[in-house]
Amino acid sequence: MGRQAILIANSISYGERSKNISISVIKSLIEGLDSSLSYLGEYSFRVNKVVNETKEGAQRRILNEIRSAGRQGDMVLMYYFGHAVKSNDEELYLFFKKSKWEELPTMIRVGELVGWLGSYRIPKVIMIFDCCYGGTVAKKLRLLDAYGGEFYLMASVTPREKALVDYKDERPIGVFSKFLMDGFNNPKSRLRPTRDVTFKSMFDFINKKTKKRSKQTPYDVDGGLQSEIFFKQTTKLFIPNGLKTYVPKKSSYKKIFIICTYLLIKTFDNETIFYNFLKEKEPEEFLTPVKVSPGRVEYEFIGQESFRKYLVLCRVLELLEIDDPLRLSARGKRMTRSDGKLFNYELFGALKKIWKRYGLEFADFEDIISDKLLNNEIPTLTNIYRDMYLSKKVYIEKEIFRILLDLTGYVGALKHTNDRTFFPPFTE
Repeated sequence: MGRQAILIANSISYGERSKNISISVIKSLIEGLDSSLSYLGEYSFRVNKVVNETKEGAQRRILNEIRSAGRQGDMVLMYYFGHAVKSNDEELYLFFKKSKWEELPTMIRVGELVGWLGSYRIPKVIMIFDCCYGGTVAKKLRLLDAYGGEFYLMASVTPREKALVDYKDERPIGVFSKFLMDGFNNPKSRLRPTRDVTFKSMFDFINKKTKKRSKQTPYDVDGGLQSEIFFKQTTKLFIPNGLKTYVPKKSSYKKIFIICTYLLIKTFDNETIFYNFLKEKEPEEFLTPVKVSPGRVEYEFIGQESFRKYLVLCRVLELLEIDDPLRLSARGKRMTRSDGKLFNYELFGALKKIWKRYGLEFADFEDIISDKLLNNEIPTLTNIYRDMYLSKKVYIEKEIFRILLDLTGYVGALKHTNDRTFFPPFTE
């Protein structure tokens, strides 16, 4: 069974008729949702977008997609963002381009959509409605019981409430939709202690966030799919080109670049000759404060033994050849050329290889850091190291762990701040 998503949205007035949501905002919302649903690995959806259509155009396209899904026995996820009108007989109508407020026939009746789903016997249906009176959809979905169809409804509000838009945000979309988008990357949407995000765990996350932000009450109804896996949450790593400018100059990250920069120009017969060469050049990354008298501090080049530790680190990262003369490896050259354009990318590859030697994947860091965030803890070097040591039995000296974790943060695989806290790169 495959998965198909139909994303429907309109740039019409929503909530208050005087406040419109621009087409650019609508397109941005749908493109973001498209991207999230299309890259879920084995749980990905084939996405079809119905944006700012007339009633007739939307009917034609939605029916075609449902017909296609029925032929293949696909799950259908239908998302709607826009205005909705509830009739006196508790039927929900969706407002489209050229629809008229007082004329229900100019809108699409939800019962009509559910009828198509039933006619083509769609086996599994997920409805996500961010509109006024969204909970009303549940009554119609019960029609799927006739042939054993399963469903799950996530609605932004109950059958009697109006949905809200966060107009204070730079991208004013529905509060419910905002947290739906957030849930794809936020570890709090997971079904703990797994990486699984079920349709129910996603709704629970959105529900909690929405209630904190607004007075509306999200609403869900299960027809057999609440425990179905929506997707397995993983971080999409983003390793930027070039050197990070905000990284402290005295960091191992910057020292490695300086070492590689000079070795790209020439080779040295041994470590001592290279040390003396740099000592004469005095790059500020290697200068350390020394108190020469009361109230007076001068900066001197670090000692040779301390300097040698950075050469050892470069060899561990396989940026230098093992034997003399002192020269860059192929990776060291690639990461240093063009002012370090590929520095982060190549350093990331080297770190990935080293962590693997210790039996660690980047996913292990993400899990431990995410658990800390879920427990309202701050992920610091000390508690990450402790948890790694206890849970994975990783025998690695804390100082080496600190340097490698710092580098991992600086290249972009984990977010890193100057106060030594770490976070998964969810919003890169």
